[in-house]
Amino acid sequence: MKKGVIKLVAKPYSVSEKTASRIWKQGQASIANGMMVDVSCKLLGRAGRKRIKIGLDQLATMSLHRRTNIRSFSRALNVTKSTLHRRIKECVRETIFIQQDNAKPHIHPLDVNFLEAAREDGFDICLACQPPQSPDMNVLDLGFFRAIQSLQHQEAPTTIDELVYAVEKPFEELSPESLDRIFLTWQACMLEVMKFNGGNNYKLPHMNKSQLTRCGVLPSQLQCEREL
Repeated sequence: MKKGVIKLVAKPYSVSEKTASRIWKQGQASIANGMMVDVSCKLLGRAGRKRIKIGLDQLATMSLHRRTNIRSFSRALNVTKSTLHRRIKECVRETIFIQQDNAKPHIHPLDVNFLEAAREDGFDICLACQPPQSPDMNVLDLGFFRAIQSLQHQEAPTTIDELVYAVEKPFEELSPESLDRIFLTWQACMLEVMKFNGGNNYKLPHMNKSQLTRCGVLPSQLQCEREL
């Protein structure tokens, strides 16, 4: 066989290269002995390991600090690290973009150490920089921090520990619906920036998102006219 064929064949069937190679040799041996090629599994009965399912509803109800790494994530789901790692490699195939705002401590998007870490555990993570002097292009500055701060101010902390708690609590309690509205405003701001030829001399657009949410017609994304 040509170099790399075993690897190419093993991937779509989710088996190891060792398994694919063993099946190939098994078939070759059948031909050499003048027999009908038979590469079926020789295990009988209920042999083999049962595939462990992980419910997506579990992920939605899990607090953020329990899914910051593979170890804590696997404990929370009550599965082994190896099982969780395999599921991630099977499903996290879309690219995750992290936007940074050009602050001096931030790294270059092609930083070697970052690229190496961003490919671990089956992830595909890329860095992107927002345009300079444009806080409206950062969804955190645009509304996420403000939403958390408004909830934090309701706690009235008097000590450092209370302040930390007052920040972490609204972070956990901020609803997905609030984030939907913030991301929609972010898209509207990008349209306004294009209308002003890249400038920021525009008023923050309002869409009456709360009413659209109540009516169940809040769009997930805004359309951009071809002329724009």
